[in-house]
Amino acid sequence: MGAYYSLINATKKEQLSFTHVNAAKAREMPGNPASAAIVTWYLIKNRGDYISFITDEDIDCPIQGIDIREILNWPDVTDRVIDELINEEILGDFGKSYIDEDDPDNIYLRDLRNIWGNE
Repeated sequence: MGAYYSLINATKKEQLSFTHVNAAKAREMPGNPASAAIVTWYLIKNRGDYISFITDEDIDCPIQGIDIREILNWPDVTDRVIDELINEEILGDFGKSYIDEDDPDNIYLRDLRNIWGNE
């Protein structure tokens, strides 16, 4: 199946979980234009911070001195970064591409598309 990735920022004690984004595995993240834009934007805006990726299979954090259980309490800034990219006209939000019938408020995927350069 493959591991699901999150990006963590130990300096700011926050994370990008890619919740509601249709890309969270190793090949999906760089292959999906929306998630690639999210990661790139975040890295550019947080230069110099201690940033790494973790997976849902990790037992230890790759950043020394951070307990992997501590990360669960860090705020998820995925939506904030997506909003920044939408405001910068890099991503477009085209609604939802998937909605779970049993739990539509919590289980869904956003239809995010890279619109930069499109006219």
